[in-house]
Amino acid sequence: MLIIFDLDDTLIQTSEVITPWRFQRVLKFLESKGHDNDLLESLYQEITKQHQRFETSSEALLFFFQKHQINQSFYPECLSILNDFTQDLPVSIYKGVIEMLKALKSEVRLACVTSGMTSNQELKLNKSGLKELFEEIIIVETGDKVHAYRTVFENSKKSCVLVVGDRIQKDLVPAKSLGFYTALVQQGRGLFQKINHQYVDFVIQDVLEVENLIKSIKKL
Repeated sequence: MLIIFDLDDTLIQTSEVITPWRFQRVLKFLESKGHDNDLLESLYQEITKQHQRFETSSEALLFFFQKHQINQSFYPECLSILNDFTQDLPVSIYKGVIEMLKALKSEVRLACVTSGMTSNQELKLNKSGLKELFEEIIIVETGDKVHAYRTVFENSKKSCVLVVGDRIQKDLVPAKSLGFYTALVQQGRGLFQKINHQYVDFVIQDVLEVENLIKSIKKL
């Protein structure tokens, strides 16, 4: 059996830890340009509570720029800051993930297919210590994940595949188009996804439930 995991909000706490850090850097830049501190503090609280309702942080940033009528001339530089990661990037893994992956390695093949800028995703993987736990990792910078999923599948020589992710459109729809099993994990953005069982076979609240899910799939 082959298990393909997404990275952000599936294995590491992106919405809870990394994204607030990113927005904080953006707001510090706006502060340096003379924006009111009270407005920025209010905006930070609002963004960190609501950004998960958007498919990407970039979409959330644009929405809040428009909503609060922030000078649009600052948007390109703010977007650049948002997407320019540094070694100070805070990376936190969901509790029990390392132990789960180590246990699964003896039973199934493990792969990770993640979307984003290659340098940023590699930084997350390296800082999290997850990189060595996967037999294959593919970073998708543009487009959907279909080609990446197909490549991992063909390399694995396994007939049964489960894809685990927090976003239906980006993670699970491409997997379902290839006939794979799909599991929506309700963490991060997964908490705000409208479940469509055309693309979602299983819904789990915690990624650690994958262990029991594998047992169920093997009985099908």
